[in-house]
Amino acid sequence: MQSTFSRPVFRRLVGAVVAGVALTATSGCTVPVDAVAGISVTGDGHLLGVLMVCGHQIDGATLYGWTKDSSWSAQSVSFTSSDRDRLAPGSVLHSYISDNGNESAVTIPMAEFKAGSCPTIS
Repeated sequence: MQSTFSRPVFRRLVGAVVAGVALTATSGCTVPVDAVAGISVTGDGHLLGVLMVCGHQIDGATLYGWTKDSSWSAQSVSFTSSDRDRLAPGSVLHSYISDNGNESAVTIPMAEFKAGSCPTIS
């Protein structure tokens, strides 16, 4: 019995399937969040980046945490110049993700940021 596919066609088909499986297996993968980034201002009005690392090691920060081995990450914060202008010393603007997945920017006192910003890791 003879094959209905030629070898080059078969090889391309197998290659395409392997590539598709590899893309599917790696898409949607992300590093777990274990730090929260925010912004604040100093008493003289200078912008201040704040980072609450919650329980694991963050190897560096680019105004959000990252690790060399991609084991953990930080939740980022986006803001506008008007968001920045409304900040007062002792307050922190950070991204808050609700239980249903909605994300919003919130401004809270620094003490509250320190006490309750760490995500629950399951």
